[in-house]
Amino acid sequence: MLAPTDRVLTAILTSEFPSLSKSSDFLRSMSAHSSFKQGETSEKVSTLLERVQSADPGSPEIDEDNRNQGWGHDQFTAGGLSPSTSLTCWQDVGSVSTAFQLVAAAIKTCREARLMCANAGSPKTSGYISDVYLAQVLELLKKCWVDASGVCA
Repeated sequence: MLAPTDRVLTAILTSEFPSLSKSSDFLRSMSAHSSFKQGETSEKVSTLLERVQSADPGSPEIDEDNRNQGWGHDQFTAGGLSPSTSLTCWQDVGSVSTAFQLVAAAIKTCREARLMCANAGSPKTSGYISDVYLAQVLELLKKCWVDASGVCA
């Protein structure tokens, strides 16, 4: 899967998640240094990314606690893997492309939660667990980047 660009991610963050729009400078920095310390993505990060990307909000196996505003919790924490246990260093992330895919997958989860609420007739404007995970993914990626001496605007 092709990773989205910093411009696409920035536009989405700015319009749909204004409280996270400060991450735009960080995303631009990563984009400007896209070949920074590239390597293999760790199994933990790959598993987390795959789980979040492939989550099906229409699955009948989703229990009530993980629907609507709770959508995203299981995807980001199942099997003992979470952003905080997976995104521990840049070497685990492996590349800017993987970082952008993680952000895009987290945004997808946020959008799905909103759609689930709207379809259930209970549209919300805040309080989504997926938004917490999106912020956490951005924060942890930035920490990994800076700790590895990545340039951050």
